[in-house]
Amino acid sequence: MNSGIFPIQIDKFAFAHDRFMLNAKEYTYESIESLKFVISNVTINFSTEETYIMSIRLNDDTIYAILVGDPIFSFNKKKVAAKKSNLRTVFNHINEFTYEPRVNRYLSQLKAGCVYYKFPGWTGSNVRTVRIHGNGDVVMDNVVFNLKRARETGTLKFGTAYGLGCDRSVDPYEISINEKKPLFGGWMEGSGSMRIDGGWDYPIIVEMLKSLSS
Repeated sequence: MNSGIFPIQIDKFAFAHDRFMLNAKEYTYESIESLKFVISNVTINFSTEETYIMSIRLNDDTIYAILVGDPIFSFNKKKVAAKKSNLRTVFNHINEFTYEPRVNRYLSQLKAGCVYYKFPGWTGSNVRTVRIHGNGDVVMDNVVFNLKRARETGTLKFGTAYGLGCDRSVDPYEISINEKKPLFGGWMEGSGSMRIDGGWDYPIIVEMLKSLSS
């Protein structure tokens, strides 16, 4: 890891080699439980807007997110491009810095009984917890689905799509689990699917679920 690239300032966040500061408060990277980095592209009237989003969840379930979207005016293009580059650099560094502890945490939990995987709810206001057991059982909101049964007789998707035609959208990080037999010859999955945001600590959690489903 190249510590010479720091410090890096992005909005109110100041990143150093082993910590970051926000509003005069300091957080070490050891306090980070999980990470997410996505590039969102939205096209409206043949114009595409690209946004970089880095999210950090701390060990007290506090979540911070940094968004860098395309500039409104063309004269800010270089400034925004540099900001996107800095955000990707910061994520790559933190991801590498914390990768082994995050993997070991999941493996230790699985060995002890089950993995506790957390991600924000759809509104972003609460953190949801998924329990992943070694036998393939996945528990969320008191609903239990088994990965093996979902793969063999129901629906197990790593990446989902919604809508039709030009309105069709794809979420490559969403995981859909359902033990019910698909409808219309497999064209449509049954109701009541468990949907999990697999973007946090990607691809660690996705590879774990794939392994437990086989």
